[in-house]
Amino acid sequence: MQRVLKCLVLSVFLLVGLSCKKNTQKACDCLLRKGTANPNEITGRWIFDSFSKLGRIASKKSPAGELNDMTIEFVDGVSKAVGQCNFIIGNEYLLTGDNGLSFQEGVVTLVGCPDNQKAKWDERYFDALRGVKCYVVKDNKLIIYFENTDTKNLMNFKAQ
Repeated sequence: MQRVLKCLVLSVFLLVGLSCKKNTQKACDCLLRKGTANPNEITGRWIFDSFSKLGRIASKKSPAGELNDMTIEFVDGVSKAVGQCNFIIGNEYLLTGDNGLSFQEGVVTLVGCPDNQKAKWDERYFDALRGVKCYVVKDNKLIIYFENTDTKNLMNFKAQ
């Protein structure tokens, strides 16, 4: 009986997860069920915590201790994103609809990272930010949904 119940619960999670991935609007609607999208809540500085998959229970990928200093800040319609070696400043952001989020391109630094692992995190972090679609805030955590050519994922931040 327990095995059947576990299978049933897992099946429900998988179905919910798959239904959230059909298109951008469904993914953003699904994300909105996890938190709120009040424009005042996004303001401030957020520390990057991890990448995770939409609709999955536990599939997080986080940078190791000394690599976990990537941030994003939202103030008066302008954002600043800091990676491992590079940053984007003067990046105007636009909040649309219920929880839509998009960025206008700002000034980007192109400093080569001396460490290959830092370079990979920088590339993944900024690539994700270029594909941002929507966001929610819940329990002092910012969750951003993004789409790239091969990925639909979440970026998870914690309030500073």
